[in-house]
Amino acid sequence: MVSVRAGLVGAAVWGGAAAGALGAANDSDWDLARRVGANHEALRTGHGRARLKEIETLATVAGAQDEYNVLHYTIDIDVDPGIFSRDIDGSCDILLTPTGAELYQVVLDLDWRMKVSAVFDGEGLPLSYGHHLDVLTVELAPTLMPGEEATIRVEYGGSPLTNFFGFDIWRLRPTPVVYTLCEPNGSRTWWPCKDHPSDKATVDLIITMPQRYTVASNGLLEAVMSNDEGTLSHHWSTRYPLAPYLVAFTATNFVLIEDSYELSEGGTLPLLYYTWPEDVEDAEQDVASIPGMLSVFEDEWFGYPFPEEKYGHMETPLVTGAMEHTTMTSYGQLLYTGTGYFDYVAAHELAHHWWGDLVTCGTWDDIWLNEGFATYAEAIYHEALTGFGGYLEYMRAIERPRFYGPIHAPNRVLNTTVYDKGAWVLHMLRGIVGRDILMGILRTWGTRFAHESPVTSDFTAVAAEVAGQDLDWFFDPWLYEIGRPEYEYGLRVRPIMEDRSWIDLQLEQVQGGVNPYTMPITLRAHLEGGEHVDVVVENGATKEAFSFLIDGVVEEVEIDPESFVLAEFREREWVPNLRVDVSRR
Repeated sequence: MVSVRAGLVGAAVWGGAAAGALGAANDSDWDLARRVGANHEALRTGHGRARLKEIETLATVAGAQDEYNVLHYTIDIDVDPGIFSRDIDGSCDILLTPTGAELYQVVLDLDWRMKVSAVFDGEGLPLSYGHHLDVLTVELAPTLMPGEEATIRVEYGGSPLTNFFGFDIWRLRPTPVVYTLCEPNGSRTWWPCKDHPSDKATVDLIITMPQRYTVASNGLLEAVMSNDEGTLSHHWSTRYPLAPYLVAFTATNFVLIEDSYELSEGGTLPLLYYTWPEDVEDAEQDVASIPGMLSVFEDEWFGYPFPEEKYGHMETPLVTGAMEHTTMTSYGQLLYTGTGYFDYVAAHELAHHWWGDLVTCGTWDDIWLNEGFATYAEAIYHEALTGFGGYLEYMRAIERPRFYGPIHAPNRVLNTTVYDKGAWVLHMLRGIVGRDILMGILRTWGTRFAHESPVTSDFTAVAAEVAGQDLDWFFDPWLYEIGRPEYEYGLRVRPIMEDRSWIDLQLEQVQGGVNPYTMPITLRAHLEGGEHVDVVVENGATKEAFSFLIDGVVEEVEIDPESFVLAEFREREWVPNLRVDVSRR
């Protein structure tokens, strides 16, 4: 049951025509490959605002921020969305503790455009500080001993960096939209923090704005307070720790669409969709698929990771982009078509609540642990809808002839390599260990590192442990090297007597530039009478030859029939007396 609750002002008229035009253009185009391409272009629209690889602050490079952990933030700001302003003014309380030795100073990330007016300790006494470039250094007095906790308050204000990254105001509707989008390191543009995915903390976010604005954010809405000056203060609070880039809010004249979902582990999860008035009708149709997605992911992995809070969308001017802000996904205004065309964007962002929000990449070099996993989840959702054949079709739809740079430590934080090739790593792993073991790996990964920020080596260790075998031969080339294998193969089928056949295979890796890949490759022999036999060869050398005796008359042979190897296969003529390579990777 979905209910709609109006916001503080009536519906605007901007945007409906544009959204409808996009929907009409896409409604007739349900070819899976084109639809998946459109969904993935939408995903990268949202995340692609930060196109450069993360530039660490000098403080982070020096390791100063490793000396403490943040436990909680209270961000309390006034936002002025006036025609000629985009100012914020307020404070941020930071509860922290040392990670080891005595702590003398706290080094925070804060963009230079934010002007600090004062810093206080938990008793209200002033602390010395310096703010140079994007580094805010606070001197503690007294110093903090191991095991102790302390709160510092930073009072600040200014006009944040804009350009669709960090904090921005979108004014192309009667009621402007104030929003934040901070992946990978844009949180520092509007609040002082330890702006790194490895440091998670709970958050209270108090946003004060004119009364016509409704504010959506992470966690639970604790209160909406009316102030004497004609403003409202929305107070959102999280029960679960989250990385700074996942903290966000959007504010405009929302209409709230409400639904609920019965969790697999008990309890009712509120589903809240903060929607622009002009898009409510389309949004109601599209969000109806969310409970089904929740059911699929709970069945495949484990219960929704934030059961004491909620899940929802806040419509945000990301065009066709989206971003997995914890419990409240930012959802681009043109994604609502009323047809479900962008369901795979919705599935991707929901899946991030397991892979990205619950378990967060420890560094930006490990971003594939977020994006590759969520992309693979799209295929799992499609498999639940269409079966194994549909799953294979989905994986083929995200195959690319070339991927640039490695998966780990990519040349750009967010690119097709970490999304699509990252998903293919999980798909190929499924081909090696089987579906059940792969899901066991993911369940172990999610439960062991819940609310933590592990790295790629942690995942490969979990995979080897659950699979019960060493998997370095697989992970090392696929995660840390570039490209993919290219195979040229020759096949020869020779009948033996009336009901047996020899299959001879010559296999050569011709991609060049890298060591040969070690991969199991399936040959499917189609027999007279309609049956088939699968044979798996373990290829690990540049040139190899294999021969098999098959019971039955072979009519046709396929190589990698279910596309479990991300590779190009080209058939060539049989080469007599081929010299094979006895060395293996």
